[in-house]
Amino acid sequence: MKIIIVLGIVIVIGWIVFGYVESQKLKENRLDYVAFKKGIEGKNIQLIDVRTIAEYQGGCIKNAKNMDVLSNQFKQQIKTLDKTKATYLYCRSGKRSQKALKIMIDQGFENVFDLKGGYLIWKLKQH
Repeated sequence: MKIIIVLGIVIVIGWIVFGYVESQKLKENRLDYVAFKKGIEGKNIQLIDVRTIAEYQGGCIKNAKNMDVLSNQFKQQIKTLDKTKATYLYCRSGKRSQKALKIMIDQGFENVFDLKGGYLIWKLKQH
């Protein structure tokens, strides 16, 4: 009985530690406007707008490809990307791009970054 309790405690602690490490990685990959802008000025990057097609057509960051994170095709679409290339994501305010960031990290993307504050911050800083 004691072994079962100890194993249960170890499993719970493992989940907590794994969750913390995972959340820290996601935080590290969220960039402010200045860092994001500098990153996308690089030549060998992938820039992905994870909003809906209607939002994308209403305005986007130059050279961004649209891959709606809420569509059923998102996981299939990201398979067309190079997992080793720096990949920059954004959405309207940052929530959906966080979801995309997690999916892409889970799928093995090595250098994927998210714009904190999303396209709203981008537009605000462009004026």
